[in-house]
Amino acid sequence: MKSRAAVQNLATNVAKHLDNIVPVEYEDAQRGNHFNINGGTPGAILYLSVLDALFPDEGYDLRAHTYATTMISEYRLNPNIGIGLFGGTTLLAWCLRAISRDGTRYQGAISDLESRIEFQITQYLTAIAKMDSPIPSEYYDVISGLSGVLLYSSRFRSPKLLSTSQQIGNTFCDILSSWGVKGFGSLSAVSRQVSPGHEDETDYGYAHGLLGVLMSCLVSDSTKNKDVLLTTELDKLIHLSTESNSSLLPYSSGNLQAGLSVGRYAWCYGNVPFYFLSQLLDPVDPTRAQVLADLAVAPLSLAHGADRNDFGMIGLIDNSICHGRAGVLLGLQPSPVSADFDSIQTRLVEDIDYTLDEVNDGGFLEGDLGTIAVRLALECSSSIGRLPAFFPFVSPMLWG
Repeated sequence: MKSRAAVQNLATNVAKHLDNIVPVEYEDAQRGNHFNINGGTPGAILYLSVLDALFPDEGYDLRAHTYATTMISEYRLNPNIGIGLFGGTTLLAWCLRAISRDGTRYQGAISDLESRIEFQITQYLTAIAKMDSPIPSEYYDVISGLSGVLLYSSRFRSPKLLSTSQQIGNTFCDILSSWGVKGFGSLSAVSRQVSPGHEDETDYGYAHGLLGVLMSCLVSDSTKNKDVLLTTELDKLIHLSTESNSSLLPYSSGNLQAGLSVGRYAWCYGNVPFYFLSQLLDPVDPTRAQVLADLAVAPLSLAHGADRNDFGMIGLIDNSICHGRAGVLLGLQPSPVSADFDSIQTRLVEDIDYTLDEVNDGGFLEGDLGTIAVRLALECSSSIGRLPAFFPFVSPMLWG
């Protein structure tokens, strides 16, 4: 395992040469990278925001400002982008929030972006109101749709988005009341055209599916009177994850016998968000919270067992936040109360350190920038969940 000094040296060297990994300016054919969290400007800003939070006197805020200036300049030239938390106006607002030093900087630019987000929310809700069930995933999911916007609004408490966020929560709950989980489709509108016959399937994952909808609603103040509805739907997911062998389920079963769907253990499409929910529900419903915590940890414990010791069997095979080890280390904060979790955590960190000595992929969500940022924060921060760059990947109870 790398020492703290070695991890910090890796992270600062990456920052020193960041413009070789993520250019500040792009040629015309690549200007869309100003809005790309994987290999583009937003990923660089989020990476630098972590270093700035941990080492505020080292000038990382100035480096981030250079990237932010080009990002916003490009947005003003090309404002017709989506709303998504991971690729649209909400991503740009998140980036500026992350480097704003607790909201003391970039107030005008953030306000302008949130005005645009407010307008886009109204557009999305108007479109959804005209749709038949199931609605395409890009309208509601965490990555591209309104669940991600609702998470952003809940994390940063923007007064400007208060009213429209309430409308999002009410719309989601109305869909659940009218159509149940089948109201949320597993495919985007484009994917439905190339994959006919799958349009009625439900995505039960977090990034693109139903679990993200439930999470965004449960954390939002706008749906406090809908807790019974939301927990009823959550119980259905708990039942599915423990009783069903369906290959459509993203969740690792915790029972890796032949014939059972193993799923993938990850932030985006796996068990990790069950842990978010366990933390969220523990103060009000400790029994349900414990079930969720057990579902989150059991597959890891089983895969780490002496007779197996292979995280690959639950699909945990890369280092990224989205699909891999960094996302698990972030998501399982604070560490679960488990006899073997310390050794599991050590193994995950060792696997990252063994394979990561340079940046081969400049992405934040799916690449090495995000992994290095997580690794550094684990060494240097006692409150990793408070760092704005990580807010979608940790329990809302840690946002502070």
